[in-house]
Amino acid sequence: MKKLLLNLSEPLELIRQQPLQFAVWWIVAVLFGLAGFWLPLLVESLKDAGCPSQIFQNNLRGGNLASFSVVILADGLATMFVAVRAGQNLTAAGIRGLLSVLALLVFITNVVMLGVTHSADVPTKFIVFQFIITFLAIGLSSYLYCFRSSDWEKSVGEIRTIQDNEVTKLGKEATSKTQDDKGVKL
Repeated sequence: MKKLLLNLSEPLELIRQQPLQFAVWWIVAVLFGLAGFWLPLLVESLKDAGCPSQIFQNNLRGGNLASFSVVILADGLATMFVAVRAGQNLTAAGIRGLLSVLALLVFITNVVMLGVTHSADVPTKFIVFQFIITFLAIGLSSYLYCFRSSDWEKSVGEIRTIQDNEVTKLGKEATSKTQDDKGVKL
């Protein structure tokens, strides 16, 4: 499990290398992308006789959150699929495949949500589910941002060098040890 989490954290290296570019992308994609949802709420709440709850219901029934999620996931998937020099090792290819499947599942769920949102009576459970799916889409597309570049991926040569160094280190430790941790002679 530790190795899986370590492998899944490797793509985040791109964000650590370019935090300002990620912040700009996130602000533009998420805040501006959701402007169709939050801007009418803001304008309506600034009015004296405004009714933000009605605008909120209309936004949900109009599919604003679901359509935003579809667009942001489509952008993430498209940029991941066209990344240059992508999938240089099995770990990177596996992570890309896993994230593609997860993003497509959330994408399809959002497309279904677009069809369901036009009903006249939106139950509370549906509203909560729609927000959960939207946050999941934002999280996935933020992670997919890391796949715009393949700079974080280690080449096969780099992985081989790391493994060779580990084997050499273990060999040196094995020749110098005469007892294990419990004092048993080897």
